[in-house]
Amino acid sequence: MFGDLARSTKNSNYIVMETQSQGFKNWVPYPGQLRLQAYSHIASGANMLSYWPWSSIHNGYETYWSGIIGHDFKRNPVYDEVLKTGNEFNKYSKLFIETSKKIKWLL
Repeated sequence: MFGDLARSTKNSNYIVMETQSQGFKNWVPYPGQLRLQAYSHIASGANMLSYWPWSSIHNGYETYWSGIIGHDFKRNPVYDEVLKTGNEFNKYSKLFIETSKKIKWLL
């Protein structure tokens, strides 16, 4: 929804500065969810996607937000999924750069 809103407001493609990898405390994505979200952003017109945060935050207000890698800095399923998605983007990005939607009622 927010991808469509960003594209519609800007009337052009956009970049995603912060998409979450793992959320607050108990939100851990199911297998394939981050990949699905990444391609959903691309389908809505995102030309770039970045994650926040890279590693879990160790101090402060957002301590419980988990990153692509956890507090132990070890490889995990979320890291593997982001890595897989990044490799796919690298391989296929020329096919979907400047992806746009054609909405019939707006034509």
